Amino acid sequence: MATLVCFISNSPENLELSLYPHSANFTADTRVLILDTHSTHEKNAAIAREFNAIHVSEEDFKEKAKDEFKPLFQGRYGGNRNICLYYAFKENANAVFFDDDTTPCANPVAQYEKLFAEGRKIVVGKYLRHAAGAQQMIKELVETACAYGDKEMAKEKAQEKLWELFAGMPSEASAVPRGMGMVGGNAGIHFEALRQYCFFPTDYRVEDGTYATLAHEFVGEEPFNSEGNPAVFHNKRPRANALLENLDNELKGNVIALCVKDSFEENELSMDTLEEKIARNASLAFKAFNLDYLQYKQRQKGVLEKARELGFEKEFAFLLSLDEKSFAPSPEEVKRKMALFAYAQENWENALKE
Repeated sequence: MATLVCFISNSPENLELSLYPHSANFTADTRVLILDTHSTHEKNAAIAREFNAIHVSEEDFKEKAKDEFKPLFQGRYGGNRNICLYYAFKENANAVFFDDDTTPCANPVAQYEKLFAEGRKIVVGKYLRHAAGAQQMIKELVETACAYGDKEMAKEKAQEKLWELFAGMPSEASAVPRGMGMVGGNAGIHFEALRQYCFFPTDYRVEDGTYATLAHEFVGEEPFNSEGNPAVFHNKRPRANALLENLDNELKGNVIALCVKDSFEENELSMDTLEEKIARNASLAFKAFNLDYLQYKQRQKGVLEKARELGFEKEFAFLLSLDEKSFAPSPEEVKRKMALFAYAQENWENALKE
């Protein structure tokens, strides 16, 4: 079966830096999809022709979709990944996702194809280099400030490290982090899975984790997640204050995703009100993002004072101001998102027929 390698990109420069290295692993059975934006579509035309790629502007696709199916393709994250699944279905192909800030480690395309041939339906790819997400970076922020306060790190080094972390740049990893979950920027979905199950179409950056968490409900098995799975180098670029700018989206998105998950699980918590579920899941997100650890270290070591000495008082004060209620979505929003997820799954099969 063919493999459709999907690149979602709004940067022609990044696309070239990613597509050319990955192309070294393409075979006669590899097809390429470039999903970009109106503003970059023409700039990507030449590279699309070079690789005989399916070349789609997300705005054009969403505009042409039937009204009843538009909700399935909305949102920058899950909706765009659903566009890729749609084209993989039309090509009778398995789907492999590589974000445009990745380059291959060994031959991930061949590894995905081998795992698909062995019957794996959803394969969790791995990141090297910039592998950690916001949760780990917040922990690194706290540890850096504490190391400076304990005179284990020089001031200049601590300042440099804090700037990188707030700019969205985690410490480089030479090995796959233990317990790493599904990341949309390196993932494989077999044809049999993609025709049954689509991503959560939302602007919240939780489409990949939600897809993995609920896979068993729709595909009948858990994603295949092994440390030896296909790996890519994640080559992030610093952007001032990126961590804090994205944090509200990630925290709120995690609460919503957990509420969606709750709707599929019958247990002793099923009788909780929606407000109670939101409060419980906000508490889980607060801990998962190490905000409780930050508050503990503030009480223990006065992290904010260390941050002030390092020139990052404002950023740490913002993190310390967060509590479980500050990012909890409203019950109305959660109801809408839960209904959207259900609608997308119920209508996915018909959408693929268009």
